[in-house]
Amino acid sequence: MKKFIIFLCVILIIAGSFFGYYTYSKNTLEDDVKSYLIKDEGIKEKNIEEIKAFYSKSTGDKKILVYVKLKNDNKRYAFYKEKSTGNIKLDSYELNGKIYTP
Repeated sequence: MKKFIIFLCVILIIAGSFFGYYTYSKNTLEDDVKSYLIKDEGIKEKNIEEIKAFYSKSTGDKKILVYVKLKNDNKRYAFYKEKSTGNIKLDSYELNGKIYTP
């Protein structure tokens, strides 16, 4: 019984570590994209309506994308971060239900 409890604790710690890592990765990427939009693109923070990271079915750099919705703009933009350079890149944008890639 004692071995089972130890085994269960180890499994829970491993699962919690993965969950924590992915949550941290999403939050960090959201912050990086927000900073990029404000500093590099000159968008005011009050004009950012929504910013939300999510996991995509893609692999590599595009595994985690960040959707951005700006006020007074009908498009929803998807950004990702290049691991090799650390640069934020536009992956695609959505307009009227259609997805466009630059």
